[in-house]
Amino acid sequence: MLATKPSLVWIDLDISEREALHDLAGELDLHHLAVDSALLENERPQVTVYDDMLFVEFYGLRDNATTAQVDEISIFVGTNFLITVRDDDSPGIGSVYTRWIDEGHKPRDISSGMLLYALLDEMVDTYFPMVDALGDRIEELEEDLLNETVDRPQLAIHNVRKELTKLRRVLAPQREVLTKLVRRDVPMIDEQVVIYMADVYDHMLRVLDWIDSYRDMLTTLFDVQLAIQSHRLDRVIRTLTSSSIMLMVATLIAGIYGMNFRHMPELDWTIGYPLAILMMIGSGGGLYLVFKHRGWL
Repeated sequence: MLATKPSLVWIDLDISEREALHDLAGELDLHHLAVDSALLENERPQVTVYDDMLFVEFYGLRDNATTAQVDEISIFVGTNFLITVRDDDSPGIGSVYTRWIDEGHKPRDISSGMLLYALLDEMVDTYFPMVDALGDRIEELEEDLLNETVDRPQLAIHNVRKELTKLRRVLAPQREVLTKLVRRDVPMIDEQVVIYMADVYDHMLRVLDWIDSYRDMLTTLFDVQLAIQSHRLDRVIRTLTSSSIMLMVATLIAGIYGMNFRHMPELDWTIGYPLAILMMIGSGGGLYLVFKHRGWL
């Protein structure tokens, strides 16, 4: 029945609606491998061409307070139908329908390939706010690092790097999906749709370039943090070394006059004790001024 409809039909299913999907698979002759992939979670992004159908596995992103949540969507594309299978109303693609209705489009005016472009474009657009937010976190981390106001900087850098790695692991394979869709040899993707798909592909490349750039920035921040830590350690070592040298001179003087020899003329001097104390203070003060001038203290 659906296969003979003259206008485009879009069916949006929840992944829990397995029986409905199997019914549609029997009616529209959907390939069983594509159906199995749609019902599995955490599948690799892919685009597979069957006889008269296209199957696309894609991912969207949304902000989940502290991290980016990855939302999977499976799309079956036929000549006059498009079926989306997703989990718990995610990713939010309802705005695609609203936008197209607001712009005055009617189902008979929309091809399945054009609707596929609209869905992919909507999901790729969700990447930009997430990547921008990570970029802002990196800039704040850089300022805090240079001002030495961040606790456990290595852990902070590691957490942001982990988020970027997670995003790249999800998004990088989707570049291959879009590459296949712009090759002009995919059913349901005509010349007009290819032009729009190329724009989505360009957006994907831009997002991946930003992610790579931010990863390089994190590597630089990590090196800067190590340099700051090394400089701080060097400063502490110089301070301790200077203090030890000043105490060693005083200890040397005290050690000399603390030896139990019978003939030590200074021991009989009236000013012997004050003179020893003065020598300790004078030598320590002189060394302090020298080290202070050299920036060691």
